[in-house]
Amino acid sequence: MNILKKLLEKKSRFNLMPVGFHGDTYLMDLVDFLINTGVEVFIETGTNVGSTLAYVAKSYPDIMCYSCEPDPEAYQHATRNTSNFSNVKIYNQLSQDFMISLKKNHQDIFGKKCLVWIDAHSYGFRWPLQEEISYFSEYLNSGYILIDDFQVPDKPMFSYDKFENQLCAHEYIKDYFKSNYKLYYPGYEEKTSKHHPLVGWGLYVFGAEPNGLGRIMAITG
Repeated sequence: MNILKKLLEKKSRFNLMPVGFHGDTYLMDLVDFLINTGVEVFIETGTNVGSTLAYVAKSYPDIMCYSCEPDPEAYQHATRNTSNFSNVKIYNQLSQDFMISLKKNHQDIFGKKCLVWIDAHSYGFRWPLQEEISYFSEYLNSGYILIDDFQVPDKPMFSYDKFENQLCAHEYIKDYFKSNYKLYYPGYEEKTSKHHPLVGWGLYVFGAEPNGLGRIMAITG
């Protein structure tokens, strides 16, 4: 029975979800709005099996998408699940090494508007979250950082990650920013996903706030 349970858990882990961003329609609408402000590059840390990566690559074929996944088996699934998209590049690396690869091999992207989806944090290991914030806030001229599994103040219905002394929250990373930003949280409480419970997120905006974001955030954050 224990072996069967482990096999079922493993199979579930490597299932490709039909949509990205947990299937949260409010969050997906926000991503759509952000990308349509002139985003040219999507960067993700923590590909897993590529659900969000595949969603973005398919929805926005003119945007180049970069991601990283250190787990060899998850990386193989992600590579297979995104093999039909020419605008995808996945690195089988830790986030820390991935950031070095971006700077070495794709330095031109930092002169473009980027949307960064940070999801390389979970349980059982030291997170790269602080290093990610330091890195992307230094090199992004303009754009957005969205952090998954983020603590949303005063909204306990949103889940978030925590492990030992690590808390996926603004307080954990606030001292690592190297440029000015504005921070937004979800303002809704309605669960719209068919696949996940409500999962918290935080949006950091660098550079000028795009026209219409205040209106969008009045609905979604």
